[in-house]
Amino acid sequence: MKKFLTILLAMSIMSFTFASCGKKDSDKEAKKSSSASEENPAVGRWEPVDTENVVLDIRSEDEAYICAVMDLSDSIYFEEDNLVFSGREFTDEEYDFNGETFVLHAMSDDDLTMKKTDGSEELYGEYQWVSGDAYEAIATGFNNRAAENNDDETFDEENMKIFVNFTEDSSILEARMNVEGFKLTDETITISGSVFGDDELRDAEYSVDGDKMTIKNAQDEEVELERITEAE
Repeated sequence: MKKFLTILLAMSIMSFTFASCGKKDSDKEAKKSSSASEENPAVGRWEPVDTENVVLDIRSEDEAYICAVMDLSDSIYFEEDNLVFSGREFTDEEYDFNGETFVLHAMSDDDLTMKKTDGSEELYGEYQWVSGDAYEAIATGFNNRAAENNDDETFDEENMKIFVNFTEDSSILEARMNVEGFKLTDETITISGSVFGDDELRDAEYSVDGDKMTIKNAQDEEVELERITEAE
């Protein structure tokens, strides 16, 4: 879990560095959903009941991500055609957007570059952050915190991707890390790394009861998770 706490600390540094003086009201909290995959009820997004801001995103029987999540609704958001960021409001003369790539260039050639990932050409929606000063702040913060914690992990752009989802009421930043060697069967789950205990989960028993998932870790302890979806 240390790696994911490091990510959250790095994102906290970024949010303070680019903190906005403005504030947007937001009630876009995650809500529980009884929906599940027809293939396997474990497919979906899950939040450990005893750990905040971390999500286990199971996409299929062989694909999953650990996500560190942070609400940046007070720090960066769109207001009509303007971007409010770092306590300033930037007009469309200070950024370029072609329906696919967004580049803020008000303070430098690349303050922030994002690419749309939701298939729409709307200003709102999900973007992946790919470069810019704000992106580098996260990478630098992660590396600095990792060094302080004697962790040899560094920010890896291949396995760690940064996304932000803008709506009219919120902006949620999410760092997604691929779970290598992930495996899900009808009865067991394998998750590499010490995410839910001191050792990795290998062929660990689990059960799903509606919106509740229970995993038994290597210490024979039960880890409880709740299914989440984004609020409408």
